[in-house]
Order: sequence, then C-alpha cells, then structure tokens
Amino acid sequence: MRSFLALLFFSSGLAMAAGDCSKSDPAAFAREFFQQHRDFYFQQTRGLAGYVTPALMQALKRHYRCAEREGLCHLDYDPWLGAQDGEMRGAASFAATPDSQGGSRVSMAFDFELDPGQPAEKRQVILELEAGAAPRCWRVRDLITPLGDSLASRYRGRP
Repeated sequence: MRSFLALLFFSSGLAMAAGDCSKSDPAAFAREFFQQHRDFYFQQTRGLAGYVTPALMQALKRHYRCAEREGLCHLDYDPWLGAQDGEMRGAASFAATPDSQGGSRVSMAFDFELDPGQPAEKRQVILELEAGAAPRCWRVRDLITPLGDSLASRYRGRP
C-alpha cells in the first residue's frame, strides 16, 4: 500500500511539474504561468521546463549562468513591469488572440504604480505561446516587455 501511495504521489508531482495540459485556454495558461513562475526571468523556478519551450529554456539557462558569473547580464529591469521599481496594482487581466504560427499571443494588462499616491499607468506584457502536443499544451515562447523588448532575444544575445 505504501508503494502504491508513493507511486501516486510521484506521478501526480510529475503531472504538476509539466503544467496543466488540460487547460486549452491560452489566457488561463498565461495566468497560471504568471502566478507560478513570476521570478523565472532571474532564477529557475520549480517546474519551469514544463511551461516554456525548449528554445526559451536554453536561453534562460544561458542567462542564469551569465548572472551567476557577472550579476547583471541582459536586462536591468523587471520584464513584467518594464521598470526597475514600482509594482502592479490590482489584478492583471489576460486576453488571448491567435497568432500566425498556430500559437497564441496573450496580453497581460495591468495598472503600474511607481510611487504610492501617484496615478497608475496602464501597462501590458505579451506572452507568446506555442501549442504543444495534444491535448493542446501551451508553452511560453517569449515574453515581450512593456518596453517592447523580447526576453528570448535579449537572453540569447550574450553568453
């Protein structure tokens, strides 16, 4: 019985690490990615490889190695915010549109506040998603910052 429970626990952990492939809605996938992997751009988060394409994972690993050696490597700001300082106010909204490559572009819109008490500014991040194997698993191919920078391109640009 113990081995059955251990096997059940292990297999459910594998399914969670690979992402929830039952989610066919790209906006729901993007929301889950943001909630579970908010810090992926500077440190590898648990289960990240199940949420990003192999090409993006390779670029991220390259970035992690560079950051370990040199500190600051590719971006000097938080790519979700498009700024070094400030924070999101309230909940972000997610909206998906199909792209020309059979994937999806998910816009994550939010209010950005640099200083408390100052008016918030509307900002947007684009997550470019690629469709995986059935049952339609999504994977993040790129993150386009509010400043228009491609995270994948920037992370491939420096060893």
